[in-house]
Amino acid sequence: VWDSDDDNDGLSDDDEAIEGTDPLNPDTDGDGTTDGDEVVAGSDPLNFYSRPDSLYIKSSFDTSQSICGLGFDTGLDEVWLIGCYGSSLQRLSRDGTPLAFIQRPGESANDVDIEVPSVPLTLGSNAVPAGAPWLVNGENDEADIYAVDPDSGTELSLLPTAFGVDHVVGGAYHPDRDSIFLVQDRIPADPVDDNRIAEVDVLTGALLNNWQTTGIFSVNFGDIDVCPSTCNLLVVSSDEPGIGEFLPDGTFFTSHALPTGVNNLSGIGVDDETGDVWVVNTNGIVYELGGVPCAPIEQEPELLFTDKLTMRWPQENGITSYEIAVSSDRTFQTGCTTQTTTSARLDALPLPSGLVDYYLVRTKLPKEGSWGLDSGGAERTPSCP
Repeated sequence: VWDSDDDNDGLSDDDEAIEGTDPLNPDTDGDGTTDGDEVVAGSDPLNFYSRPDSLYIKSSFDTSQSICGLGFDTGLDEVWLIGCYGSSLQRLSRDGTPLAFIQRPGESANDVDIEVPSVPLTLGSNAVPAGAPWLVNGENDEADIYAVDPDSGTELSLLPTAFGVDHVVGGAYHPDRDSIFLVQDRIPADPVDDNRIAEVDVLTGALLNNWQTTGIFSVNFGDIDVCPSTCNLLVVSSDEPGIGEFLPDGTFFTSHALPTGVNNLSGIGVDDETGDVWVVNTNGIVYELGGVPCAPIEQEPELLFTDKLTMRWPQENGITSYEIAVSSDRTFQTGCTTQTTTSARLDALPLPSGLVDYYLVRTKLPKEGSWGLDSGGAERTPSCP
């Protein structure tokens, strides 16, 4: 079957010819943004250093409902919504076509959210498959998390957590930490409790860590999710004009300004395959946003043996440092040393030089990558001090 867009980057092969991009490579310049998205955003798909400088709307639809929570199913490319005090969880296609409604577990709530983890896990004492939606209900006392079957609505697991005073409005599973992050709004009467993010244990619901965002990021209606490339937390609020980004330890990183007309957000879900985010506002308008620096990172490094003055590699979105291993032994078991750099080049590093130097590169922060596979298919394990 003839495919007018062979690399599925949003540009037809004819358009690729016009733009000068590679019709078989969805990201010709290797900057983490697809050629199609760069053309839509107005950046140069042939220039690694030209990227969308702000968030932009890729698609949208209007549900004409009051929506309090959103989750995105990466596996099926579908959106899940929960209305404020809604009686059902709604499953929709990416263009807004209703696909199914399942009965809401637990009590009616407007402090509520949906999360759809893209990996299988254990919630409480029960195994939960990938793609099974969670309902996070923070209406009364501490938040409860229900996992349900996406087809029948049958309750698969219930995790009572140790966090919340009636106003937990969002939750997200963090796959790298195997924990859950929850966000509480600004409504609690006690100023010690408002605008608070907490990390809880996925098995017991016990509180692991928490911090306050008052004065940094105000949460009214709102939600939280996890950026797949950086493992940072993305927080939205009906009070804020941007998406707040926090490190998992509570450090505020930055705010990503929302496109014109996008406001009053109450829910967020990240597409773990593309890094795009889906958001919804309290009036029920759903937006797909591009330009968030959450595109998945290609962490397979290359075995490099070259002049260090000319060595380069693509600098990935969201990565703040890289680790370089160098050795005169291509197995990296003797004479191996490492250096850390924030640059995507080696010429400024005081690395040792032998007759032939072999180099490995991997992402270091905020998410440590692997050294890749050797020619025999085994994981590389450099013996470096």
